[in-house]
Amino acid sequence: MPRIEGVTLWDAFWSSVALNFGASCVGLIVVVTGHLDAGFLIPLVCMALCGAVSLAATLPGRTRRIGGGGLLGVFVSVLGFVVVVVAVFVGYFVIGGNEVS
Repeated sequence: MPRIEGVTLWDAFWSSVALNFGASCVGLIVVVTGHLDAGFLIPLVCMALCGAVSLAATLPGRTRRIGGGGLLGVFVSVLGFVVVVVAVFVGYFVIGGNEVS
């Protein structure tokens, strides 16, 4: 296992993206089972916690690149989450012709 000095910004970036993607997949499975509220909360809470840890890691000089990579990963994860939510909304309501009741 590498020391903190051996962890690069890209390692932290891809780890953050993978963690949040995994949480989004779990959230999608929970939404499909019918628990809409919990399904949206799982990835949002994971992204918030990952962002908080990454922000805290930017303060000390030794872990600044790890925190920066984590914050970049959270940013990419949030963008991906928004794209998926918009795609589902458009597919269900616009293309599918379903109405909000």
